[in-house]
Amino acid sequence: MIQQGQVFKLKARSADGAPLWAYRYRVAGRGSARLKVGGFSSGAEAQRALQNRLARLVPGGRSATLTLGEWVEEYLDAHQGEQVTVAKLRWLLGKAPPSWVKCVSSSSRRSRSARGG
Repeated sequence: MIQQGQVFKLKARSADGAPLWAYRYRVAGRGSARLKVGGFSSGAEAQRALQNRLARLVPGGRSATLTLGEWVEEYLDAHQGEQVTVAKLRWLLGKAPPSWVKCVSSSSRRSRSARGG
């Protein structure tokens, strides 16, 4: 079964009044529960997170080749805390031994600078 999911704007707003976005999807088809993840600052950000999530659901898909660094980026992208909290998590995760993290990709550095972190 091909998963599509849905991105939508939440009624809730961020602390500065900006709209928040979320996505929802079903794990096991029409009869299963619909899971929702929210708190994204833009529809595009929610869409990227949805695509990453759906890619991980496919057998032999992205989850089979996900590195720790990529997993951490997915986690931090979906984390619904304050920016200062996400920055602290990034700092703490940056202290992980090199043997745990094979690579901290340049894309993770780019995403940090794009977020102002």
